[in-house]
Amino acid sequence: MSARTGRSLLIKKNGTALAGIKTSSVSFSAEGVDITDKLDSGYRTMGDFAGFISFEISGEGVAKGTVARDIFRAGTGFLLTDVTIEWDTTETWECDVFLSAYEETAAHDGSVDFSITLQSSGAWSEVV
Repeated sequence: MSARTGRSLLIKKNGTALAGIKTSSVSFSAEGVDITDKLDSGYRTMGDFAGFISFEISGEGVAKGTVARDIFRAGTGFLLTDVTIEWDTTETWECDVFLSAYEETAAHDGSVDFSITLQSSGAWSEVV
């Protein structure tokens, strides 16, 4: 397997990449289902299926706009639709995400930086 570059992971809203992102990460989660009963001798038994699956995307970078901040300031509409995640040139996902966190930091002698957290909402699909 060949190595990939970090810049090949792009997060887009309505076809436009989220501006200023320098680093991003994606984590996946499967919520296990406990099916333990009295016959399991006190040991937990997990089903071979998930109660739900999800992903979370976090990113950091230089603030080059106020779109995410404006969403938080308005206090409504945290669910973002028409989002795509591009994994280099081999795979693209379509999904809805919930904008769960946004933070800005600014040093007196540097740029205004931001961090953002997006959580999956509903099913996602691969674009073929």
